[in-house]
Amino acid sequence: SSSAAATTADDDDGDCYDVVVCGGTLGIFTATALLARDSSLKIAVLERGPLLGRDQDWNIARSELAALVELGIMTQQEIEECIELEFNPMRVGFKTSSDGSGFSTPVNDVLNIGISPKKLIATARKKFEDLGGTVLEKVSLSSISIPENYEGELDNTKKEKNTNNFAVLQCTDSQKQNLVLRSRLVVDAMGSGSPIAAQARGPKKPDGVCLVVGGSMATDQFKDLNSDGGDLIYTMNGAIEVPTLATDQQYPFPPSSPNYIQTPNKTSEIQLFWEAFPSSAGPSYRTTYMFAYMDTQQQRPSLQRLFQEYWRLLPEYQNLDHSIEELVDMGKITPKRFLYAVFPTYTDSPIQYPNNWHRLVSVGDASGIQSPLSFGGFGALLRHMPRIIPGIEDALAKDYLDHSSLKGLNPYLPNLASTWMMQTSMSAPVVSSSSSSSSSPS
Repeated sequence: SSSAAATTADDDDGDCYDVVVCGGTLGIFTATALLARDSSLKIAVLERGPLLGRDQDWNIARSELAALVELGIMTQQEIEECIELEFNPMRVGFKTSSDGSGFSTPVNDVLNIGISPKKLIATARKKFEDLGGTVLEKVSLSSISIPENYEGELDNTKKEKNTNNFAVLQCTDSQKQNLVLRSRLVVDAMGSGSPIAAQARGPKKPDGVCLVVGGSMATDQFKDLNSDGGDLIYTMNGAIEVPTLATDQQYPFPPSSPNYIQTPNKTSEIQLFWEAFPSSAGPSYRTTYMFAYMDTQQQRPSLQRLFQEYWRLLPEYQNLDHSIEELVDMGKITPKRFLYAVFPTYTDSPIQYPNNWHRLVSVGDASGIQSPLSFGGFGALLRHMPRIIPGIEDALAKDYLDHSSLKGLNPYLPNLASTWMMQTSMSAPVVSSSSSSSSSPS
């Protein structure tokens, strides 16, 4: 999706809906829940690519999956058919010194389900379409026009809808043809990279980020570190110095980039955390991720550098007999999938739209409602759906689609604010040379 701008709606004709959900990968769950509760609603899901899940595992707790049944999205049997593996316990462990001292403790039933997003999304989509929902895939959102002054569209005497005050979505399909949609309500489910959220926040930098690198591979070198379980969070050492740039990087951005800055290579202390899961790809496969919490100062390492640290430290973490380079040369590693991710977080969350942004509500990571400690995504969406879905249903039924009414769906959450203290304690601060040479306290 490209930029989403709040402007004056025009009078072009277009398909009219009660709800248009932007972002189908996770938005399909919100759309299906709404339609399952009220089959008279006309709902469309807008997805710029094909609406399907990846061939991987999403890790989640069984207790969190109960929301899918509670909201009528799936049956328990359908959920069981999507679960690829289940394992326990998960290890929480921290080494506090280089001699290996520290502590670890097992926890059960936390992120111990590997579920197939491919099956999960396909099942939710089928339910949505069987209920009469419309999937518009390979359709990109260009802009959203919202009338500045909200007017209720329901004429209670005639029970007819006045569409002149609807939100207007300008879209482009895969054939570059323009498509105009009108909707009583637009739901932003486009994640932390949502252009709607970006416009609402403006130039403000994130207050923190979680950088994640890792992936899934197979090798007979994997040792049975944790019985049939995995690692929820684990450290092998304290904070370590990590350079800003990768070994083959000269600058953070190439000269052709608009972000090109000639910045010298610096270092900063980073606390590295690990997690590991069994994989549905097979018993010899394991998924491992390395992640770190930090601010957005320029000294922080690039993702390319973090990936180099991941490859360097992975043999120690997984107790391998050889370096990754040696295992590759010996043909003893079978890669499946590797990824990197940046999860921005803001202290002023959940996000609040300008007062004249009516008929617009955000769910999941687009709302900023995820914890600064978690990776967001599917789990963050599910945790709030039993609260948000009935609220959206009431707003639609009673015509409470103005800004002041909808903002109550994502209120200030004290428990979300408290996790910022934990995020700060798990981040190593950048220490300037002047402060590091200060005298010791008396």
